[in-house]
Amino acid sequence: MALIHDGPGVTLMREDRPGSYAARNAAIARARGEFFAFTDADCVPEPYWLKQAQEAMHATGGAIAIGPRVCPQDSSLGVHLLQDYEIAKMEHILKQLPSRFAFGLCGNMIVRADVFRRVGMFDEWERAADTAYAHRVIQCNPEYRMVFWPSMCVTHLGDRTTGQALRKIFVYGASNTRPARHNGYSPLDIGQRWEVWRLCCRNPRYRAWHRLLLFCLLGSGGLLYNTGELKGRLCH
Repeated sequence: MALIHDGPGVTLMREDRPGSYAARNAAIARARGEFFAFTDADCVPEPYWLKQAQEAMHATGGAIAIGPRVCPQDSSLGVHLLQDYEIAKMEHILKQLPSRFAFGLCGNMIVRADVFRRVGMFDEWERAADTAYAHRVIQCNPEYRMVFWPSMCVTHLGDRTTGQALRKIFVYGASNTRPARHNGYSPLDIGQRWEVWRLCCRNPRYRAWHRLLLFCLLGSGGLLYNTGELKGRLCH
């Protein structure tokens, strides 16, 4: 790790070890404060993001808070619909489902500093170490909670077309096999996906064809996710 700049309020470092989780661990080792906030290079936080992240911690007492990643306005309709589903899924999982379905989201996540002192750093994997870490935290202490904070928002610039978003689902399927093996993570089953789709369909902006299109996208995404899972299992 090399220190590039250390000025008032900002420290810029270069981490030579490959991978975003190695870089995050290097920053955690140097950082001081009550909370550590994380985003990605292809995400743009809202101007009030850090204020909302801090409010999430104070208001809920959570150990970890995640917020929505929204797509740019010029993204395809399919990307917007899949975004609606992902946001509804986050809220549904963290409010109603058992902890084995919880997942991390380092593109928009805040963690209490004392959690890192007790649980340790991220696994330095290429992908999915945020989900693995979330499960380590929950398993370490039953009182540690993950919460969803809707107003803690970032714009994700990565996937603007439906094809890009669907390909990312395949990647998630492959990478999530690792926290599934090591940390007990479980993806949603068909019945739970159906329930989240029904939650999305309550959106007053949706017409019948929006509901149908989202249903088709989720069917395609489910097949891609399962194919990715098969690849992940074969590779490991």
